[in-house]
Amino acid sequence: MARHPITTFVVAVLAVIGIGVGVLAGTNSGGLRSVGTVSGSFFQEGGFAPGLKKPVNGPVTLTSTTGTVFTTTANSKGQWTVAVSPGTYAVSGLVPDSHPPWRCVAGMEVRVRAGGTVAGVLVICPFV
Repeated sequence: MARHPITTFVVAVLAVIGIGVGVLAGTNSGGLRSVGTVSGSFFQEGGFAPGLKKPVNGPVTLTSTTGTVFTTTANSKGQWTVAVSPGTYAVSGLVPDSHPPWRCVAGMEVRVRAGGTVAGVLVICPFV
């Protein structure tokens, strides 16, 4: 029995839509959910009481225990965010306007899970 041309057209359109949704779902679940997000602040602190706290506009680097490196830049308020692969990371920052440039580390390692968020990571450098 022959199909009506409109039925054939509708079936073809639904097949294309289904393939498109499948491709997007695969990209979304495999691509976007396979990373996590880490965010925090980068400051320089120190001086005489009450002390100064100055945001640093400079590079922040996350280095995994396997050696993978992700780098972002803190904005003028010292805030930064970066998407990384799941894993455990050491976080460091570089004060670009010190001579020589001063590298400091966050006080803890960061564990990132796929699709997860780690917020509030502080990278604090002393004034030198």
